[in-house]
Amino acid sequence: MILAISASSAFLALSVTWLSLKAASVEHSSPNRLIAELRLAQLSSLLLVFVSGIYVGGTLLSSQVITGGFEIAFATGFFMTACLATTREPSTALKILAASWIAHSILDIAHIKNFMNATTLPPWYPFACALYDIYIALVCLVPVVYKK
Repeated sequence: MILAISASSAFLALSVTWLSLKAASVEHSSPNRLIAELRLAQLSSLLLVFVSGIYVGGTLLSSQVITGGFEIAFATGFFMTACLATTREPSTALKILAASWIAHSILDIAHIKNFMNATTLPPWYPFACALYDIYIALVCLVPVVYKK
């Protein structure tokens, strides 16, 4: 299962990177730039929901389901943020999503420090996920910062 999650996460990170570089390469005043940023925001939103759901799955598989309420509450918050971000102008949505990815990395660090410990995921997973989250946040900001 972890291999499948890792492989799909790597493929999705490559997809987000490709969309980000494509959006940054389009002239800022072009309508195609808006479309490219919108696609990036949509994929980043879906990926945020996917990554947040992993902790929910880990919580439901553990014997500590009752104490896993924080994971479920935060996942719901990330789900709502991802849904609402896609209703914003694309560059604003990308900023919101980048902030959400950074917030998710902070929750991963909370798992490392055992502030939130209700999942059955491997011990290396929160650190790898925190790095992944920071990478995706930075990739979301590339078209916002780089104006061609």
